[in-house]
Amino acid sequence: MSTWYVKAVGAGIEAASNTRRLFAAFQEMIVAGSTTPGMSVFSKQDRQTGLQTWWFSPAASGLAATFEAQACKKPKPMPGLAIAVSTGNGWQTHFPDFVPSLEHS
Repeated sequence: MSTWYVKAVGAGIEAASNTRRLFAAFQEMIVAGSTTPGMSVFSKQDRQTGLQTWWFSPAASGLAATFEAQACKKPKPMPGLAIAVSTGNGWQTHFPDFVPSLEHS
């Protein structure tokens, strides 16, 4: 299981609405006991366009399907990449040599 998924979730109000949906779906999985180790969704907002993009780890394939995300390669760590939701330590699990920053590019 090594397929990552990507989804552009919009900008502004659209991105905020999708983020609330993501948090609700993740919370439902926690309550149902259906989260798995390594389940992470990373996000990045483009500073110029405001477009927010999510990358779903392989363990988050169920969430990826909920949002109709498309298969992709594992993203490279980059400034501005953040964790939207995660079980455990998503950074250490997926990008052990990356030190996240608050920079946006």
